[in-house]
Amino acid sequence: NYFMERFKKCDEATYLSDKQSGTYMAERKTIRLTEEQTAQINAMAQDNDSSMFAVLMTLSATYFSRVKMNVKKFYIGTPVLNRAGIKEWNTAGMFINTVPFLAEIDNTKTFCENLQIATDNIMSLLRHQHYNYEQLLSGLRKEYNFTEKLYDVILSYQNAKTGAKQ
Repeated sequence: NYFMERFKKCDEATYLSDKQSGTYMAERKTIRLTEEQTAQINAMAQDNDSSMFAVLMTLSATYFSRVKMNVKKFYIGTPVLNRAGIKEWNTAGMFINTVPFLAEIDNTKTFCENLQIATDNIMSLLRHQHYNYEQLLSGLRKEYNFTEKLYDVILSYQNAKTGAKQ
């Protein structure tokens, strides 16, 4: 029900790329932040009672919105660990699920106001992370005759220290 209600808020897909790919190969763009950049983003997150992931998602969504002529609502995929309880944390295996984050960018609001909206949406999304993306698409196709994918961009945030100096 959660995802069906989200779909009612944004019932068409907006893609960052207008090109149709003839392959299933993904194009990956990896961005490594310096310690200074990380500290600045962490400070912004802390000042706004948010997280680094929410700041990066809001940055990505704001960029996406601008590139797509200020589109206000669209989906960005994001992988989640999908390990909600002690049983999952103590079980070996892949629990990762990809979920559609509904980005809602209001160009009349400040970045921090959009960050708060994104933070609230992320927290809500995480409470529903167990719902499989393929099941979601199947439900949307059945209920709304939706034939597309929800997104063509996935933001995968990984917080890791490598020990290597850049």
